Amino acid sequence: MSFELKGIYPAMPTPFTKTGDVDEAKLRKLTDFCIDGGLDGLFVLSSTGEAVFMSYETKCRCMDIVVEQAAGRVPVVPGVAAGDARECVRLAEHAAELGCPAVVVTPPFFFNPSPASVDTWAKSIIEKSPLPVIIYNIPACATPLTYGNVESLTALPKVIGMKDSSGSMVDFLNYKARKDMSDHPVALFTGREETLFPSLCVGADGCMTATSAVLPEVMVAIYKAYNAGDLKKGLELQMAVNRAISLMASLPFPEGYRTGMEVRGLPMGPCMIPLSPAEQKQRDDSKAKLEKIIPELLASIQ
Repeated sequence: MSFELKGIYPAMPTPFTKTGDVDEAKLRKLTDFCIDGGLDGLFVLSSTGEAVFMSYETKCRCMDIVVEQAAGRVPVVPGVAAGDARECVRLAEHAAELGCPAVVVTPPFFFNPSPASVDTWAKSIIEKSPLPVIIYNIPACATPLTYGNVESLTALPKVIGMKDSSGSMVDFLNYKARKDMSDHPVALFTGREETLFPSLCVGADGCMTATSAVLPEVMVAIYKAYNAGDLKKGLELQMAVNRAISLMASLPFPEGYRTGMEVRGLPMGPCMIPLSPAEQKQRDDSKAKLEKIIPELLASIQ
């Protein structure tokens, strides 16, 4: 399969059993659901997928399941986030053995190292990775990438893309300017579903977002409308889907998107971090609203 990094990718949630194990049958159904929804690829072991709570073996098993179920229909791009850079490389090696075309590398989390340390840490993974790399900026969960980091890392031949989940259009445009300095193509994806349409308008190549797993049909429709030059329709769809996104984002991350999956008929089971009673009530209220909004959204793109 030839690989071009563009289009709409889901940040896939991970279905869990009541005992906290990965629910293989549901993960296979989710893989099919995403592909049938018209998505261009799959991002497994994402932040939405709670990969940071998994052992190395569990992460590898998730890769195995999704790659096997996808069966070459779309590219599978796994996240290789870990606290130990050596584990990141081992995960990239496993992804390579499965035939994945690239991996997503997240900056260090928990601690807040200097930009120079982030550069050194990321390069130690990129240099040893057997696969091309997509760098991931997610300030809510990991050390933010500076403009200098982006310029330095995207200059590396192995870096073929960047996912930016900052939600800042100022930062997004500055990241674009820095990655455009590279002497090889580097794709730029937004990681914030609320900004898919405006990001496409300023040069994004697509998105990797949780809502793309919940509402693949709508996110694909926005992408197609933009590419067809129907900017009015693209903006209308973006504003419509933002109602559902706002409800999902109002819940503790990533419970809102898991709730959205339940409304779509694919319950994901419990989060790794349980909800409080008050949060559970909020979830129930949001679910009731999503049960009304989501069918209306889907009907609007028919």
